[in-house]
Amino acid sequence: MAAANLAGKSAEDRRLAAADLQNLRLGLEKIRAFLTLAWEMKFISHPVMHDLNERLDILGRQAARWRDWFEKQPRNDWA
Repeated sequence: MAAANLAGKSAEDRRLAAADLQNLRLGLEKIRAFLTLAWEMKFISHPVMHDLNERLDILGRQAARWRDWFEKQPRNDWA
């Protein structure tokens, strides 16, 4: 998916993509914090919290891999 998004993109587009993916990870951490608060206030159950945490972990790891991939692309035109 990331390779397809890279085709024909300028260096600035790739920089923005990496920044967007970092912002996604930050957003996921905010969601996790709100879910933790909801769990502590007994609005969501233990099994639901466990399931949501696993899903957030998967999303965060994937976003990190995509960001790392964008950052590792040849920088000859990233000036």
